[in-house]
Amino acid sequence: MLQELIEAEAAVRIGAEWNERTDSRTAFRNGHWEKTLSTQAGDLDIAIPKLQSGSFFPVLLERRCRIDQALYAVIMERAVWIATRFCAAAAVLAAGTVAGGYRA
Repeated sequence: MLQELIEAEAAVRIGAEWNERTDSRTAFRNGHWEKTLSTQAGDLDIAIPKLQSGSFFPVLLERRCRIDQALYAVIMERAVWIATRFCAAAAVLAAGTVAGGYRA
């Protein structure tokens, strides 16, 4: 999930997705560089996109700082989102209805 967030931020910074041709493109990708993040839960190996011109470093990863709090916040937010959707679906099934208001 963290890698997807980094890639999405890079796409916004560049103005185009990977291998996409657009007039709004401001830079081009030039591979990745590897970074190991040390957290209380263990080490994470991630790939940071390199640009041909300019520089890019994800906002989520503050330079020379531990990522524990930011990473845990993202994971917990996603877990709450999934649990909320799961509970809503279970409530609908328990009520005996399906999408569109029809009874099951």
